[in-house]
Amino acid sequence: MKTRSQRSATGRVGWPPIKLTDFHSGRYIGGLTHGFYRYPAATSPELVRELLLTHTSADDLLLDPFMGGGTTIVEAVAHGRRAIGGDLNSLALFVTRRKTTPLTTSEWNEVFAWVEDGPMRPGAARTIASQALGLPTTLRIPLERALAGANSLRTARQENLVRCALLQMGQWALESFYLYPRRAEDRRNLSPSLSQLRTKLRQSLAAMRTGMDEFVDLAGKHGICKGGISSRRILLRSGAEDLRPEGQLRLHRGKVGLVLTSPPYPNVHVLYHRWQIESRRETPAPYWIAGQSDGATLSYYIMGSRTPLGQRQYFKRLERAFLAVRPLLRQNALVLQVVAFNDSDQQLPRYLEAMDRAGYRSCHGRRGPPLVRDVPNRRWYARGNDLDAGREYLLIHTPRR
Repeated sequence: MKTRSQRSATGRVGWPPIKLTDFHSGRYIGGLTHGFYRYPAATSPELVRELLLTHTSADDLLLDPFMGGGTTIVEAVAHGRRAIGGDLNSLALFVTRRKTTPLTTSEWNEVFAWVEDGPMRPGAARTIASQALGLPTTLRIPLERALAGANSLRTARQENLVRCALLQMGQWALESFYLYPRRAEDRRNLSPSLSQLRTKLRQSLAAMRTGMDEFVDLAGKHGICKGGISSRRILLRSGAEDLRPEGQLRLHRGKVGLVLTSPPYPNVHVLYHRWQIESRRETPAPYWIAGQSDGATLSYYIMGSRTPLGQRQYFKRLERAFLAVRPLLRQNALVLQVVAFNDSDQQLPRYLEAMDRAGYRSCHGRRGPPLVRDVPNRRWYARGNDLDAGREYLLIHTPRR
């Protein structure tokens, strides 16, 4: 008998039809505006695109209660659907807004002129950051100068776009020069130069403009004009437990036809709210760069700590989350979730039980396994004897009548 680590990743699902080639795609997450910022544990845009095109029509309403970096929102709007996204993390909300907020041609031109003025040059004004950020001085000071200069841009859209580009630049610099522990003299020799940082910032902004142009053009082919893109999505800083048909969502009761989401993975250590510096040392710098608030611990974002008590809390919150969003769904709505487990033999049954208690019926065959894929190069930590956190499951449910 094959062990968990030897199982085939070609499990069959009787309904609905899913293309295995899309689910198992290992291509780089990019295209459209997906490359604006690499949010942890992002779902494949190709998979999201195939699922929403297969199971929705133009103008249908989608929901992602754990939207993260906004993959579902971007794909939905670009393909003529409407979308509701919610997330506890202010960074997730910031990034998703940037990915779905076009700039005018004049705004783009002014941003590129601002870059050519050299906002990170020595002697430029600085917004002094806290030393507690833990960023290397060779990265922190250029970021301080760039953020101070971004305040002079004409519109808030421009400033926020630049902040997103600086997020991308900072993430690149940390991973390229500081992520793995080296001798002090090696770190000094391998620090990014000011010229390298400025080049990376230019490249990031150029790629972002190309991606946004692709996004706007694709939305236009589906009948969505550039000025109407923002009205196609509702983005909320909210836990899934609070996404009820109230306030902004009161008119959407019973309107959602597809829930397409990737909840936090139980007992898997994913840093949604920090960057890593030199192995396991962490920094809250992304919130400083984005101008967003933070302050919560990791367990807040992953719905429970990695202790037994935290795991019980996770499944209780999962149940409450899908119980809360159920009034938003149509009777024939489909709920698709991409999720990984530290120990699938123990956690997958508990996950399915929580969905059952929340009022959902599993659409897998009685004996058929969920669709499973291996995701290479995952860099996070999990606990247990058989770590299968690099394996993702596609779970399929519908609301029980």
